[in-house]
Amino acid sequence: MNKNLIVEIFVPERGTGGEEGEIATGYPVTRNLILTARHPLYSRVGRDGDYPIEVRWRYPQALAERWFPTRRVVWQSERWDLALLECELPDGVTGWGFISEQKPDDRMFWSSAGFPQVSKKEGMRDAFPMKGTVFSMADIAERFDLEATAGPKVERDWKGASGSPVFVNWRIIGVIVSVPGRLEAARLQAVPIWRLLREDEGFRRTIGYEQGQDRQRKFRRQLARLMAPAAEALEVMAELTPGAADELLGKRFGKRQTVWPSGCCNSKWGRRSGSATRPMTNFSTTNPPPGPWSMP
Repeated sequence: MNKNLIVEIFVPERGTGGEEGEIATGYPVTRNLILTARHPLYSRVGRDGDYPIEVRWRYPQALAERWFPTRRVVWQSERWDLALLECELPDGVTGWGFISEQKPDDRMFWSSAGFPQVSKKEGMRDAFPMKGTVFSMADIAERFDLEATAGPKVERDWKGASGSPVFVNWRIIGVIVSVPGRLEAARLQAVPIWRLLREDEGFRRTIGYEQGQDRQRKFRRQLARLMAPAAEALEVMAELTPGAADELLGKRFGKRQTVWPSGCCNSKWGRRSGSATRPMTNFSTTNPPPGPWSMP
């Protein structure tokens, strides 16, 4: 994953004058949309609508001291506990994460980053790296489990990590939303993106999923047309000069393998007076990964 794109989210609460609220994590999945968990946006105290939800990038360093207001919540789902925030990416922040239709599998390893309470240092939270193994899920399940190999041992210390993306092979397969109890905080639970894409038309429409799929198919057709003459040339070469085509493909001297890139929890936070802050890969050597749902 590109950890430069991880964002800290601040949701102001009623009765605090915009100075205190909930902390969550998010990640851009299109040019101006940030995917995060929904429940931090609606705490028990309630969000103060007079103040915008704000986000902060930690990289590049010039952005680390600034909070950027979001425009609005463009999509949300209580069932999936997810939301999309509209926010224009500032100068210096480029790219976004690609979501995946891949189902969780017991052989997978995941990675992420977020802003749990345990990462707080001198009044600020650092982006906390996370990784571990994935548990598979039944097709009817609405959550899947993750094992965290290193993290806080107390459930409340994960608060702030809700909304963290679950990356496997450079694609987002889920979003962390909770910590199951009685397991020494060693597991996290995430929403499976494959079910969201299959069952929530509003989410697909908001991120332009179908349009992205159309662009991907068009790109593959164009690539196939461009590659067709090369394939025909190799066939002719094999007929006229036995062994030459094999040498070009590297078979005679040991085939070179192409390396393809394969690859809770909200919390309260307050603003520091006089400051803009709030105190508060795996790789596969066989086949290329499935193409992104949207082309940059």
